[in-house]
Amino acid sequence: MTCTVVALGEPLEPLHDLMERAPIVIGADDLGDDRRRARGLVVGLDLVSEGSPRKARGRLRREALRWGVELQRYPAAVHLLILYRLPPEASAERVVGTAERLALRLHAEMERRARYVDVTLIDVTRCDDGERLADRLLERISGSAGGYPAAALTWSDIRDVSIAAATTAGNC
Repeated sequence: MTCTVVALGEPLEPLHDLMERAPIVIGADDLGDDRRRARGLVVGLDLVSEGSPRKARGRLRREALRWGVELQRYPAAVHLLILYRLPPEASAERVVGTAERLALRLHAEMERRARYVDVTLIDVTRCDDGERLADRLLERISGSAGGYPAAALTWSDIRDVSIAAATTAGNC
């Protein structure tokens, strides 16, 4: 079986539908050959319990950078998608700026290592359609890299259009 997606990080309710689809490998310890064939990594981050918007942004920053390093263990991966949920008191608009800077930074770091990886951070706090989200993620990972190498989006940006369309439409 060819591995397309590796799901890592914390389980998020909006990612439940993605986990039920094949070919998905969950976890990083027992991947073996799948690690070399993985085309995309989907990482879940639950920031709800961070207690404040500032702490949520700080943890998003730390975790995104950590997963950027982890990506080196997946030589065929051309997509890194980091999905996160925010605490209720956090403003998505304030966090999306941090997410955008992180996407740009991670993409640039991969380029310095002679790797071309599209990096997309998506706020799924208000996601109410896990099946559609799974469709969007799988569509993005099955597509080629390079349309828009670094993006920060929200669920409302991709609810009705693909991730690729949302990034090229200037929604990020």
